[in-house]
Amino acid sequence: MITIRPSQMSDIHDLGILWNKMHSEELGPGVVSDYLFWELVVGQAIHSNKDFVCFIAIDDDSPVGFIMGNRYYEPSDSRIHGISQHIYVLPEYRNTGTAMRLYRSLAKTFKTLGVQVISLYCLPARTSFWIRKGFKPVQTMFSKELKHD
Repeated sequence: MITIRPSQMSDIHDLGILWNKMHSEELGPGVVSDYLFWELVVGQAIHSNKDFVCFIAIDDDSPVGFIMGNRYYEPSDSRIHGISQHIYVLPEYRNTGTAMRLYRSLAKTFKTLGVQVISLYCLPARTSFWIRKGFKPVQTMFSKELKHD
């Protein structure tokens, strides 16, 4: 049975493994993630950032997914926003409702923190999933690698 719970410092290694799998899947196996930097930043956020929210999905004792987000004040509309930049579920656990359970946990926590608007980043292939869940595109982000000589 899959359980969703807030992440703890003891989850940092498992979260890092999932994060690396997410990056390999999305950006290709040739991408080398800076795991130690990620572990330091996320570990500090879990430990002491009251605006950082992270949940982990566990099947028995195995981590199978996570979601993380941050709360912030947006001066352009004078509202409190919550943004999720990372949500990942292992391929064999997709279409089981795990991603939505992770999202609902994040949204519920954001509500208790006073968040008024939730935003998220996703890959173009995932937009239809989020549109079906009531999200609407409001910005388009483009990326381009810079070549260094």
